[in-house]
Amino acid sequence: ASTIYIVGGSSDINKAENLENILKIKLPRNNVINLTGKTNLSEVLTLLSEAKKLITIDSGILHLARLVKAKTKVFWGPSDPALRIQNENIEIEENIYKKISCSPCVHLIDNPPCNGHNLCMKVHVNKNKTSQSEINWAIK
Repeated sequence: ASTIYIVGGSSDINKAENLENILKIKLPRNNVINLTGKTNLSEVLTLLSEAKKLITIDSGILHLARLVKAKTKVFWGPSDPALRIQNENIEIEENIYKKISCSPCVHLIDNPPCNGHNLCMKVHVNKNKTSQSEINWAIK
């Protein structure tokens, strides 16, 4: 059994509570601790430096994890790791990116073609992969 920590800002509390509930159901042998909205930067850095692995998206916490050389698994969507990550350490960094026609968009355009539907992230979790017709609809 492992301990899973959930961290994020105060604006993430509702989503974090939902994630906490799902993890407790899906991974009942693990201890889930939700620290969302309850930690400062120093505390997050300490957690990252002691973590066995961080699972995240391309976000500020990823950059902090890279500073302390934490082992990471990162899901990319609106940005491409090949365009954003310099000096990748493949021994501790696992970058997962599934190229779709409208990605990358962040850092390149002001309004994403999907209008915030995040199809590029949904391809990581949808059992029935996002179809090209869904992608074409979002781009129109």
